[in-house]
Amino acid sequence: MLRALILLAVAGCVQAGTIQGVVLEHASGRPLARSVVRLDPVPQSGGEKGHPLSQRVGLSGTFVFPTVDPGIYLLTVAHDGYFPGAFGQRVPLGHPAPIEVTADSTLFADVSYAAKEQ
Repeated sequence: MLRALILLAVAGCVQAGTIQGVVLEHASGRPLARSVVRLDPVPQSGGEKGHPLSQRVGLSGTFVFPTVDPGIYLLTVAHDGYFPGAFGQRVPLGHPAPIEVTADSTLFADVSYAAKEQ
């Protein structure tokens, strides 16, 4: 019983959201492996800015940021030979949509972006 109470207390102290998703090539819809996904915090009015998070996606094009501190973020994707991509972007080189993360939020981001013309 005591062990269960301790685990519950520790779980209550961990306050972070989760952002996961997939990176796809726009024309084919195929996963775009080895892309770099970056999660940048937007500075709040208090002037504090968190630390950016980044990772490379695997062969399946998927990524997970399992413990994201509450705040507002921009999710961007980069890959050589492609225009920069972002969550919420409607056209190549468009603006990303801000993502609000709360302690219990979970978001699945589907990001696709287009190859630069050669």
